Amino acid sequence: MNKIVAIKDMEGVCKKIRNKVYKYLEIKVSDYEYVTLKQISSLVKKNSLGLNEDDRYLIDQEVLSNVSYIVEQMVVGFMLAQDLANGEMDCYWDDKSNDLMIL
Repeated sequence: MNKIVAIKDMEGVCKKIRNKVYKYLEIKVSDYEYVTLKQISSLVKKNSLGLNEDDRYLIDQEVLSNVSYIVEQMVVGFMLAQDLANGEMDCYWDDKSNDLMIL
């Protein structure tokens, strides 16, 4: 069973999530601010286990893992879109597979 904790410092938790994701992706937070702390906070609140009697959001390791995965996917998507917009990559729509193909 996962330990459930109440968040006392939402901004601190969001910074830790962002920093861990960026470290995992081997990018610097200062170089790419794709996902804001406000967006991460919204994800934590949306994925939380609810509120305690002090109106603090309750989370466990599964919530942290889910939010980290979502943030990772957002960052990768933004990086990919930026590379495509800068002409560093090409893409086309494949009607057979109904997918965007990136070259």
